[in-house]
Amino acid sequence: MLKPGWGTQSFRPPAQPGHGDLLPALVSEDWELQIPNSLSSTLLDQLAALIPANLALEAKQKELQAMLDVVAGIGPQNEAEALLAVQMAGIHVLSMRFMALASQAGQRSGYEKTLNSISKLTRTYAAQLEALKRFRGDPSQKILVEHLHIESGAQAVIGSINKGGG
Repeated sequence: MLKPGWGTQSFRPPAQPGHGDLLPALVSEDWELQIPNSLSSTLLDQLAALIPANLALEAKQKELQAMLDVVAGIGPQNEAEALLAVQMAGIHVLSMRFMALASQAGQRSGYEKTLNSISKLTRTYAAQLEALKRFRGDPSQKILVEHLHIESGAQAVIGSINKGGG
């Protein structure tokens, strides 16, 4: 069941300032995502802003479609997950651009900085993925004691301990 104000968004809004001819014919008909209606336009703007202006329209469409597919694959179920999914798509795009830059023949100026950026971006993506898993998973904490030393005269309980109410 959807939250109030949530709806299926197809991300096919009319052309808006800054988007030019990119958005109207951009996304396949079957791409849909459950997110708040008011958030979809902002997220689309944020993803579109990552696309280099010098790309041909077809390349821009392909790149934005890929980012939208990543977001859809993550399947955000609430606002926090939608924001995280868009960040993850953006981090992936930027890390791949830096990897392409690092692999260019003769690219030695700023090579160390580029590799450092790649490392930071890929670590960030992994941390975001882990955050998403934690957010969706069991919120309870579990403590596993592997080594226990009991001194002489001390007492210990072996097994599960459930704290009762009151």
